[in-house]
Amino acid sequence: MRLALAIFLLAPLICGMDSCRSSPKGPERIEVGKVIRTLGAGPVRLSVMEYALGSGRGQVWIASVESSQTNLAVHPAEDKAKPLADLLGSIDKKNDFAAINGGFYDEKGALGLVVAKGRRLNALRKDGGSGVFLVAGGVPEIVHRDRYTPPEGLETAVQSIDRLVSDGRILVRKRPGMPSDARSAVAIDGLGTVYFVVIFDESAIAYSDDRHVRLSRRSTETGTTLYALAEFLARPFSQGGLEVQHALNLDGGFSTAIQVRIQGQEAGVIAYLDTINALVATPR
Repeated sequence: MRLALAIFLLAPLICGMDSCRSSPKGPERIEVGKVIRTLGAGPVRLSVMEYALGSGRGQVWIASVESSQTNLAVHPAEDKAKPLADLLGSIDKKNDFAAINGGFYDEKGALGLVVAKGRRLNALRKDGGSGVFLVAGGVPEIVHRDRYTPPEGLETAVQSIDRLVSDGRILVRKRPGMPSDARSAVAIDGLGTVYFVVIFDESAIAYSDDRHVRLSRRSTETGTTLYALAEFLARPFSQGGLEVQHALNLDGGFSTAIQVRIQGQEAGVIAYLDTINALVATPR
């Protein structure tokens, strides 16, 4: 396990240190608490933790993916949106994987650029969001829509609404009355580790057992703001954050979903509704 991830898991235990006390706190700050479960110690890992945000409580699921040891790909729905699990049929049942819901969609399909296995399935759109997650030559990036040009060796790309963090800087402006939802995001830290992140309020849980959580329609009316999510992703490890350099919001709310299989054990968050594509990581 990378030292950085270990520090992240220990962060809730060291919040009495000066670095934590000196950090600003308030209703827009996600505070990570008890570790509920962890899976794996290889290139694909899962951490599930409790969090508090003001008076709200919930869970944050983080799949950590070492990009140098994994294949990152888009699994698109062929015709219409489907449950995340239905987009994973091509994965070898013996292999580890992590998958998260992808970009936004409307009645016509994916809302913006989608590239799968090097083939463009949907074109870049001005209204498809300001960010593009892409993989070329095995290297993941998140770039602004206006700076996107298909690089040599492009394998995967998904456009979404919107970028949250760029070069470690929070891009979301904090303002009163921001809506709260279940959220999903893909992020990249300074070492090239990719994070699939899902966060939701406990009031949005329709059903849960030891390994799975099913979300209810409240997943689109409770949870975190985009600012709170961006702040958590950019915040230093020593203060309980993920310290990522780049992050892109994905289609949360009703579509919030994540699924992993690690060392034969499966776990996941099942969305209230469907998703139009998935980002999937499998070990090489």
